[in-house]
Amino acid sequence: MRHTPPTPARRGACLRVLSCNVRCSPAQDGANAWELRRALCLRVIKNATPDIIAAQEVHADQFACIMEGLRGYAWHSMDDEPGVARPVNTIWYRRARFDLQGAGGYFLSATPHVCGSKSWDSSLPRLAVWVLLRDRKNGARVRVIATHLDHIGHEARVQQARLLCEDAERYPEGVPQILLGDMNADAHHPALQTLLARGWRDSYEAVHHTLTPGFTFHAFLGPRYPASLRPGDVLDDKIDWILTRGALQARTAHIVQDECNGTFPSDHYFLSSTLEYTC
Repeated sequence: MRHTPPTPARRGACLRVLSCNVRCSPAQDGANAWELRRALCLRVIKNATPDIIAAQEVHADQFACIMEGLRGYAWHSMDDEPGVARPVNTIWYRRARFDLQGAGGYFLSATPHVCGSKSWDSSLPRLAVWVLLRDRKNGARVRVIATHLDHIGHEARVQQARLLCEDAERYPEGVPQILLGDMNADAHHPALQTLLARGWRDSYEAVHHTLTPGFTFHAFLGPRYPASLRPGDVLDDKIDWILTRGALQARTAHIVQDECNGTFPSDHYFLSSTLEYTC
């Protein structure tokens, strides 16, 4: 009697993801201007050895700089206003590892398909871009979403989080998804509570067992930032996030605090996580 040998369990491959708010180049940042920190910013990104990068506040000159330094990566982005070369949310992914299966994006507004639209109390047009990738290591598909929620409107952030959830919930549970970005909301904000209540999991919390590890926005001051606040100012906790849903398990998670002689690559710390397919 012939016995069919059991199919060996497929070990899930790991991928490393990085979320980085690079701070827009037109900002009047003096000693922290983009041209003075761009080499450091690119070095920190490359040192993280990411398979996937989600960047926020990307302007055309920053996009060109990062593209020049990230050989071997493909990309997807959308401009945030009609006729403006401003790919504020951009996803990069290793060309040798992933096949692109689909890509798109939408605005976080009541009219998500109207370019440049904003709603509620949002101060700026906000959007989400996404790619659907096939990992050549194990054939699995993974969907990656990059976003940046509004920094002024509290109601806007809640509604923008709702749209992100509604979009993700339309995909089968078997499709792993990663949401990366600056949410301008810590774990206590209703926007983050909306995301967590509707199925998103924080990769940092999965590894370190806390949703509140400390601030990630630091105004180019790093650990000196809390001392710079005036009486009555609010010190937000972590507002940058790498969230997952579906068959992904966080294996490592870091708040990247690299600096060089007191200079930081951005006014936010970057986030890095290693995620493993568990299907």
